[in-house]
Amino acid sequence: MIRPIEQLTLATNALASGKSIDLGNLVQKEDELGILANSFLKMILSIQDKEEVLTTQNEELLAQQDELQENQLQLQNSLNYLEKYNQLNHVLTFTLNNRN
Repeated sequence: MIRPIEQLTLATNALASGKSIDLGNLVQKEDELGILANSFLKMILSIQDKEEVLTTQNEELLAQQDELQENQLQLQNSLNYLEKYNQLNHVLTFTLNNRN
């Protein structure tokens, strides 16, 4: 009885530190510990699936952030370009008004 509990404890500690786990033959048992080990394994698989989804979503968000930063830079460059033309337009308007 103690050995299976130690095995589950080692597995939880390994999982907590990011290591792979080995439940060995615990998941094959049909007693309470086998049920617990199977539930634990299902929980681990669920966590791994959710972690993969979150990692994928995070990568997508980072790509979108990069794209938004590039768009912001392009908009700023366009704004600077338009500002230069606006200044030139004011100078030309002033010059033309003074000629008349």
